[in-house]
Amino acid sequence: MIDYNIITPCLFNTLSWKNTLDTCEKTLDTSVFNPVSDTGMYYNLNSELLNLANLQAIAPNSDLFTYDAYNVATTYNTGNIIRFDKLLYKSLTDANTGNDPATDSVNWVLLYPFSEWLYDFTNTTILRFAQSIVNLKKNSKQSKQLMIDTPVYNGTGNLANVSNYITNQNKFVGWELNTIPNRDVDLRIKKIGLHFVDIQTDLPIYVFNSSQLEPLQIINVSTTSAKSFVWFDIDDILLNYTDDYASGGEFYIGYYQEDVTGIGSINNDKFNFNAPCLSCNRTGRKYWDAFNKFVNVSSFSVADGNYTKGELWDNELNQYGSNTFGLNISFTAECTLNNFICENSQMFSKGLLRQAELLLCEYAINTNRTNELAERLANIAGINLDADGLINLQQQVDEEIQASNFDLSDLNSPCATKQKTKRSMFRSI
Repeated sequence: MIDYNIITPCLFNTLSWKNTLDTCEKTLDTSVFNPVSDTGMYYNLNSELLNLANLQAIAPNSDLFTYDAYNVATTYNTGNIIRFDKLLYKSLTDANTGNDPATDSVNWVLLYPFSEWLYDFTNTTILRFAQSIVNLKKNSKQSKQLMIDTPVYNGTGNLANVSNYITNQNKFVGWELNTIPNRDVDLRIKKIGLHFVDIQTDLPIYVFNSSQLEPLQIINVSTTSAKSFVWFDIDDILLNYTDDYASGGEFYIGYYQEDVTGIGSINNDKFNFNAPCLSCNRTGRKYWDAFNKFVNVSSFSVADGNYTKGELWDNELNQYGSNTFGLNISFTAECTLNNFICENSQMFSKGLLRQAELLLCEYAINTNRTNELAERLANIAGINLDADGLINLQQQVDEEIQASNFDLSDLNSPCATKQKTKRSMFRSI
């Protein structure tokens, strides 16, 4: 429902952290924390609980890190860390001798240990907040799983019929996947099925996109029984277009026949990449109707001499047919809130603020830095740092999400709900 790798950068600068004039507070790295947030709100300026002094009280104390003091006569190498004028610097070069860390940015870089810790704290806040959104949407039945482990076809070819054996001809063979654009649906391949005459060891399965020269993924699979179909669980292959490659185009999943051990693959002669007959194969038709809403699947091959191994070929040379080439794949599709959250990130500023307060209190309970901190935070927040107090803070996070009154009404079909679209509403802090 949510891809954290997508929404974390979207929400990271919704609120930022502001450097203050307090010389007792550690300076923040402005290359990490933008001095200007997207909303004009800052965690430490909009919450008394989240001031930098409180955060520094529970973060690792870099003043206690055991690094040697800088010595002008010592030669330092890349990665060496020293303490100079109460600050930490890391050497960027080898044979680094006599260079002033405070002024020489070629050989030295200033480290911000507290900023690194605060960066992780902020990302954790975003991840927790996103999970709160997911939980609330599930509870209100607004999340949808559209398709679960749905294969392209059911059954296998007739093993006794040797005419179903597809012998190796040094082609690249596989399936073309043409996804139906829908930004609010995550379509994934969860499993790959293989059916070969002989046992295969580390057979490379390639995943290409028509906009990229090199494969997006290479998956090595092995079988243990001859002539036996087998499913393999794989790391999800996301069939959505990302910033890493151009929108549009096709995905290709397949293998080079020269990599196949033995005779070749086994074709499913009962499936021809058209809608199965409903009266003669109800299960197969159910699968077809499910995945065909999101992706069109075709069988193709590329002749020897028309490709360079490991690179995308000219797809105008694709030869289409009806062989399954011993392949099957299983799809899962679910609605995603990624685009909605990113496009409406400013809506969630107060919720992120409450989530950061909750996370700080959790850290305060578990810190071994000082016992006085928990009491001080409790006095500021007006809560008890115990299980009941944390539950109360989580309820405040949920209330901020609910106060925005957003639903999935404006998402593209088939993810649209039947609820009436509501206006965004905000409570004051």
